[in-house]
Amino acid sequence: MSDTARGDRISVSGTSNYDSVDCGTFDVSGKATVSRDVRADDVDVSGKATVGGDMESQDVEATGKLEVDGSTAADQLTISGKLAVGGNLDGHDVDASGKLSVDGSLVAADASVSGKVEIDALTDVTDLTVSGTAAFDDVNAETFTGAGSVTAGDVRADSFDLTVDGRSAVDALTATDVVVRDSAQSGSFLRRLLRGDGVLDVGTVEAETADLDATRADTVAAETVTLGPDAEVGTVYADTLDAHADATVDETRDYAAY
Repeated sequence: MSDTARGDRISVSGTSNYDSVDCGTFDVSGKATVSRDVRADDVDVSGKATVGGDMESQDVEATGKLEVDGSTAADQLTISGKLAVGGNLDGHDVDASGKLSVDGSLVAADASVSGKVEIDALTDVTDLTVSGTAAFDDVNAETFTGAGSVTAGDVRADSFDLTVDGRSAVDALTATDVVVRDSAQSGSFLRRLLRGDGVLDVGTVEAETADLDATRADTVAAETVTLGPDAEVGTVYADTLDAHADATVDETRDYAAY
């Protein structure tokens, strides 16, 4: 095991072990194991890299497999392979199209995640775009745009727009504007059967405007509520309610009563 590896560029094409790394570019096309921290302007992993401590970088690109036991901080992260972070992930721009798992929190200005995503603590992102299968704890965002299957705890956003494909579930949703739709609605009835039931199960929706289909909610409270044919709601609190004839609503009350 060596001491801290330093230099403008460290390239690994075979198998290398380091105590820690502090360099300009850390390029791993083979297999690299770092027992402690990595500090590099650029990190490029097309092979496999394991970091036992924290990682700090301006630009991280992983087309292979990157595992960081500690926390990761970078201005730009581009992940098309696999990134697993044992601590927190802090980035300005995050683009993950492979598999991303974070045991701690995700903090970013802009995050676009697709494929399979698991964030175990708070996700605090200004603009969050999700597709594929994503599992979050609580979420704070200005804009949340999703397509696929999403599970989360409490979600707070200015704008929440979800196209469900498969089962999704949110404990509570608070936003200014909420739109939920089923991705299979434009297809035939047979296609919808083959693709499965796309639905969002949610405890409470609080908004100014809520346009909901493919949704099962205990309570919806908004000034204006629109329900599509595949919406099922226990109690609606609204000033204005426009419900499709096939929508199911157990009880309606004035918005002021909420």
